[in-house]
Amino acid sequence: MNPKIFVVGSSNIDQFSYASNMPKDGETVFGESYETGFGGKELTKLS
Repeated sequence: MNPKIFVVGSSNIDQFSYASNMPKDGETVFGESYETGFGGKELTKLS
């Protein structure tokens, strides 16, 4: 028998932008790469 899992809760989309350095006050820094992934408490519980 294959068990089934049902989770009630929210899921979020995490967005990451990577830059070579942290910006200083008033400085604009452009990201070198960008990544999107699923997140949220319920997804963390499943993994």
